[in-house]
Amino acid sequence: MSTTSSSAAEPTEALVETVQSWFVDNFLDGETQLVGGPNTALEALDASYQVCGGLPSLQTRSSSVKPNGACPELFTEMNASCTCLSGFDEAEDTWEFRVRSKPSESSTTVYPLTQAATDGLEIDAIQTLYVPSTLQKLYIQGNEIADFTVNATIFDDIVNLTAFTSDLADSSASCSGGRWESAHDLQFCVTSNSSLAAQGAVVVVLLVCVLTWQWFSYKKDRSSETSQDHLYSVFDSDLNSHETMRVRLTVDPIIATNRLNYDEVKLGQCISRGGFGLVFHGIYRRRQVAVKKIRVNSETEAAQIEQFIKEIMLMAVLQHPRIVEFIGVAWESLVDLSAVTELMERGDLSTVLHGFRQHGYRLAWGDHKTTIALHIAEALVYLHSLSPKVIHRDLKSKNVLLNTAMDAKISDFGISRERHVIETHMTAGIGTSFWIAPEVLNGQDYDERADVFSFGVVLSELDTDDFPYWNAANPPGGKLEEGEILQLVAAGKKRPAFSAGCPPPILELAHRCLQRRPADRPSAEELVRILEELELMAFSSSSNNGSVDSGVSSLSMDSIE
Repeated sequence: MSTTSSSAAEPTEALVETVQSWFVDNFLDGETQLVGGPNTALEALDASYQVCGGLPSLQTRSSSVKPNGACPELFTEMNASCTCLSGFDEAEDTWEFRVRSKPSESSTTVYPLTQAATDGLEIDAIQTLYVPSTLQKLYIQGNEIADFTVNATIFDDIVNLTAFTSDLADSSASCSGGRWESAHDLQFCVTSNSSLAAQGAVVVVLLVCVLTWQWFSYKKDRSSETSQDHLYSVFDSDLNSHETMRVRLTVDPIIATNRLNYDEVKLGQCISRGGFGLVFHGIYRRRQVAVKKIRVNSETEAAQIEQFIKEIMLMAVLQHPRIVEFIGVAWESLVDLSAVTELMERGDLSTVLHGFRQHGYRLAWGDHKTTIALHIAEALVYLHSLSPKVIHRDLKSKNVLLNTAMDAKISDFGISRERHVIETHMTAGIGTSFWIAPEVLNGQDYDERADVFSFGVVLSELDTDDFPYWNAANPPGGKLEEGEILQLVAAGKKRPAFSAGCPPPILELAHRCLQRRPADRPSAEELVRILEELELMAFSSSSNNGSVDSGVSSLSMDSIE
């Protein structure tokens, strides 16, 4: 495993200036481009500053249309809007896009956050910033191409394609900034790699076409080996001798089956820090991934290491579209133990909500929020339907991750528990305090309906774009104030606030989830049914215009009891 950095860093002032200069040089005012990958010239940028995590997107620079807030801030400052494209998977071997020439006169007032790649994308150009090493075939026939201008590196990659099909470029095209080269019976204007102002724009001026990029995909190798070697035997001997390392770890078939080659996991920037874990951006077999590692030092407790291993084993058996995909586990020694999962490019829900709010944007219930809530509920249905049932026990916006298409998936199963039917008591006091159900706070028996209460708190976060209880209107206090809040929650006398503009059906659903008595809360299946119905409803314009009233109102305490 190789490492590029141990922590995320802000881009330097010089790099920001270079990036912004490149953007201005390559995007005319009002121009929309289909961008096919991360810019290799800007590879010094941390992954969090890449548009849509480096996956295909539409990028627009416009002085007349307000930025949609979906670009990294250094692009938003340049009047940029970014639309992440959906309808394909990074690991698939073929990506297909339908594009057409953008009308000269556009009535667009705001660009969407996401769009299906096959919708008929209205663009002015295809920006071939980066040709992945796995790209094999590129088809862009059915267009009138003004010219092909690419840098030397991209031209070499195009030469190596097994297939490249396109109409001929305009015969009047010039090549003042480079030299003419031939490949696949086409003429390309090839510029110097050092020229940031000519990163390969392919200008599309007419007609609807199908643009298909084909990659070689990899298949996850799920070995069936049944080695009985003890897991702890591969750990570093110095750490094995540490006084806190007294846990006996035996090889589990799940661990063995899901073990990855450690050297194939390339570690990048740290993108998240938890109580005793770190999450890094990484690459595994050319796929962008997230890599979670435990903080291992002289104070690390054996129980923490054992808990991390249990979390890995649970992640390995959970397979659902609304659960973050587990790819495998890799290690050479204890300090290297790594859980590899799919990368959710937008990060956690809390950060996304606060990020949009900070820049003056608000997601609406009528577009993304209802769908996000539905996705979370679908994950709970899956967990609660397993035998034995799995209770997440730490459901909150920080543990809900979003990808470029704004799909939500649940993560972080560090304190999850399997609940057997015969079990009569589960330990209380687990989970982030403001999301914990009253019965847990009171030390009483609890079941999967504790997750439903936490879901109700998440609905308040979705609605207000803020934390529960301690937020912009109520600054955080100390431990004493936290204890007072929790006492009121445990007694059923306090609930998180909702905005004055919260759609009534959402407010009613949250009211039911936040009932003090677990038996009065809906099941996860009922949550899905209700949210599916709400997703089909057209909310009033006051709830859909993306500008929610800043006032807040709490649920009626009288109606809750």
